[in-house]
Amino acid sequence: VLATAAEGTAPILADECAALGLRVVHVRRDGVVLDLNTTSTARALVQLRVATRLLLALDDVRSGDADDLYNSLRNMDWTHWLDDRHTIAVRATGPLPGSPEAPKRRGRPSRGKGIRTHVFAAQRAKDAICDHLRGRHGARPNVDVDDPDVQIVLRFRGDRCGIYLDISGDAMHRRG
Repeated sequence: VLATAAEGTAPILADECAALGLRVVHVRRDGVVLDLNTTSTARALVQLRVATRLLLALDDVRSGDADDLYNSLRNMDWTHWLDDRHTIAVRATGPLPGSPEAPKRRGRPSRGKGIRTHVFAAQRAKDAICDHLRGRHGARPNVDVDDPDVQIVLRFRGDRCGIYLDISGDAMHRRG
């Protein structure tokens, strides 16, 4: 699980997690990677104050171009997490392939359509997920950007992309 944090607050979040007895695996610039079971996940959702969201890591895929991203997501088994009765939303963040802040590319050059905006990346991911589920169930989930049953988060790092389920729902500061 990735507990995301505002810039500069990851070390503070790591200290908070350790104080709560949560197992810290790695501190990153954008948050803290935690090793959590169901009970400790529930505790983290209720007690963490510094974290902005809790994201369940599903995969890390190649995203050098729109075709790489689509094919990687289309080939994932989404039936573990949702079906055609769920509503979904996809959100994308981070440095896109070819952007100045992206890590330098290694390996083969991209062949397909580039990823220029986060909106395009989210739409392409949504298409891949819906196509996968349509192939499995004969129907696709609906999109609900305001109140989805399942929120999928793409976190780009240039030509790599982490695929996550947002298990916190709204941002954690809105818990009340």
